Order: sequence, then structure tokens, then C-alpha cells
Amino acid sequence: MSQTTEQIDALKQSWMKDPCWDIEDTPGFEDHQAELLAFRKETEAQWKAAAEAELNTKAAEMGVPKVLAQSLSSFQQIERELSGLDLFMEGMSYSDVIAREQVRATLLLAAQVKRLGNLLEEKIEEDLDARSRDFMTKLYKTE
Repeated sequence: MSQTTEQIDALKQSWMKDPCWDIEDTPGFEDHQAELLAFRKETEAQWKAAAEAELNTKAAEMGVPKVLAQSLSSFQQIERELSGLDLFMEGMSYSDVIAREQVRATLLLAAQVKRLGNLLEEKIEEDLDARSRDFMTKLYKTE
């Protein structure tokens, strides 16, 4: 049984919102199996390319290899996820609220540790530069 273009487009939109099945195997759309299979493969390839680009950007922003970037989240990403969860958890229990705030406190501490690490790194680089100048001054100093 052949479906209309509108029905096929509606099916594609529905699948894109929740791609938990092979769209080409949808009952009633057997006559469009090749088209739907091509659509699924093309869409999945686009999603994969977008995820790879996002991972590359994330790795570059965090200054870590891609392998590590897959398992790390930035503070902003975690905060966005928590804020999103807040919208869906109107009647949160007291323990949920505490757990959420503990995550936020941990993020704050991690951000502070990162800032301290950056400051120490800058200080070490300054000290190395000063030591290098002292060494070069002493090396070429003639008396």
C-alpha cells in the first residue's frame, strides 16, 4: 500500500524525534522501504558527523584528547543538564534537591581547583622564565 508524501514526511518527523526503530520496517510503508532505508542511513550519518564535530570542539575547548573529552563534561554542560532537569521535576523530593545542590557544589569546587591549577601553572612558567634569564645571564657573564 502506497502512502502519501505527507504521511511519509510525518513518519520521518516522528522517527527523528525518537529513532528507536528501523523506520524502513514500519508496517504500512513496505512500498517505501528503499526510500526510508536511505533516509535513515543518511540521517544517522549526519548525526554521527555532527557528534564527531561536537566532540572535536569539546576536546579543543577543554584542552584534552578526544578519548578523554567523551567522558568529561564542562561545568556549563552539567549546569545546563541540571537546569533542564529542574523544569521536569516540579514535585522533587527533599533528597533530590539535596543531591542536585551537592552536584552544583562539587562543580563549584572543581572550578575553583581548576582556577588554582591555572594560576599555579602561570606562576611556574613565570618562575621558569626568570630562572632561564638568570641562567643565561650567569652563563654569558664575564668578569
